[in-house]
Amino acid sequence: MRTAKNPAVGQVVMVPVDHYAPYRKGWSGWDFRKGIVVASGVSKNTGKKRKLYKVEYPMRTYDKGNKATNTKWFDSHAVFEADLWRHEQELKYSREELEDGSYSAETEYLIDKGIV
Repeated sequence: MRTAKNPAVGQVVMVPVDHYAPYRKGWSGWDFRKGIVVASGVSKNTGKKRKLYKVEYPMRTYDKGNKATNTKWFDSHAVFEADLWRHEQELKYSREELEDGSYSAETEYLIDKGIV
């Protein structure tokens, strides 16, 4: 994964959401989600000026009819470039051809936002 360099507002990025294995080192114990950068800013509460990005990402139940999203501020070292290849491959099939009858939560979110 490569850190996103100065992502613009509206760009799709990957962010760490759930820390499911705290005993692991690095990013290997994290669940990542794709989201959209909503705003950017600079941290003022520390001596160092850190770049922050406000990212909106879908909840796990987004594809089940619940269109809820989360919005959270992330430090610049935790915002990564996103690859949309998997979502484009998923769109080759219609909803009826899939096992559960719907796309993944991330794909549904990106379709609703008009990105994929």
